[in-house]
Amino acid sequence: MPDIPRAEIVLGVLHDVSNSITSLSGAARTLVEAGDRMDGPLRGELGELVLRQVTQLCWLTDAMRGICDEAPRAGADAVDTAYLVRSAAAITGATVKVDGSASFSGDFERIRLGIEALLDAVARTDSVISLDAGGRTLIVRSGPVDLSFGGVRWRLALAHRLLGEAGIRLSVEPDNGATRCVAEFPKPNVIRL
Repeated sequence: MPDIPRAEIVLGVLHDVSNSITSLSGAARTLVEAGDRMDGPLRGELGELVLRQVTQLCWLTDAMRGICDEAPRAGADAVDTAYLVRSAAAITGATVKVDGSASFSGDFERIRLGIEALLDAVARTDSVISLDAGGRTLIVRSGPVDLSFGGVRWRLALAHRLLGEAGIRLSVEPDNGATRCVAEFPKPNVIRL
């Protein structure tokens, strides 16, 4: 993936922030204008929409921090690959098959954000996401994804940036009408079965 200027990534995040704010504004306006006349199911749907958009705004705030920070924080965490991948998948709603786990040193929060950005960019309902038995390789196979689309493009650029600075090799490419992503974690300190 070509290096994307930081400004382009920031503009992508700001576009998504604007979309979330617009959705929140519309939901709030509908709730206020309808008042007590709104039935329970519709009120519940609007409440769920608000929660989704607030969650998205929190994630986008984290993404902006990841973009703006020049480097990982000082000190390193023990990063357990199975926990990392499950945490990232939970935020994005993706399902992952974990066959093993490994541990390496790194900035857990920035690496998690990079994996979330990757999954948010390419994972779909038809995706197969797996962490291999050694806990070193995350593979995502999805249907076709337009890798040049703005929202996908800036998320992949963020993933490349955050994962690359942690020594994680990432490849994303079309594969016979599908999209295949591979993230190779650094050599593990400890392997557990």
